[in-house]
Amino acid sequence: MTNNFSKPNPKQIFFSTSNQGKLNEVKKLASKYGIEIISPADLGIEIDVVEDGVTFKENAAKKVESYQKEIGRSDLYIIGDDSGLEISILDNKPGVFSRRWAGYEMTDEELRDYCLDQMKGMKGDDRRAVMKTTIALGKSGEDMIYFDGELRGLILEKLDDAASVSGLAFSPIFYVPDVSESLINLQAKTLEERNGFMTHRERALAKLFEYLNQVV
Repeated sequence: MTNNFSKPNPKQIFFSTSNQGKLNEVKKLASKYGIEIISPADLGIEIDVVEDGVTFKENAAKKVESYQKEIGRSDLYIIGDDSGLEISILDNKPGVFSRRWAGYEMTDEELRDYCLDQMKGMKGDDRRAVMKTTIALGKSGEDMIYFDGELRGLILEKLDDAASVSGLAFSPIFYVPDVSESLINLQAKTLEERNGFMTHRERALAKLFEYLNQVV
């Protein structure tokens, strides 16, 4: 737990995920806005949120609501994120079911292999895809607010040689034409190193943090 979490601090935001890849990405951007991110591990909390919503928005909201009940802090802003991959030629699958594409909870490696197998033989524009994120922001007594971000690209024909990051399953097989590199390489760089170019999650987060800096 952070040293001063027990004291109200509007610049402390709880992020309802144990996904280390997501946490790293969020914390890096939050620091640029003077915001401190608190994670479940910081508080010794571990709960299993059933992501059975049919939209990214529903799942993001479920995470916020579940942690609101667990933490019981009326003064604390809590954010929940749900992200996924949509592939045009596959009728925008896997979408909200990205982690359970084959009908069960898949590992990062299983997801990548399954995706590449589904795309076998497809070329050019047939490999177009979009990474999407929806972030829900909640606080007791206030309506939930949502922020969206997306990143367009292509599914690579094979795994990028770059090291993968746990929790970012599709990043090593998602190519971003605007910067001519894979998403995993992009995420490894600072914003300065990529001239301010943001990922789908960072685009949603930037909207969120700009909003928070106006209201807190």
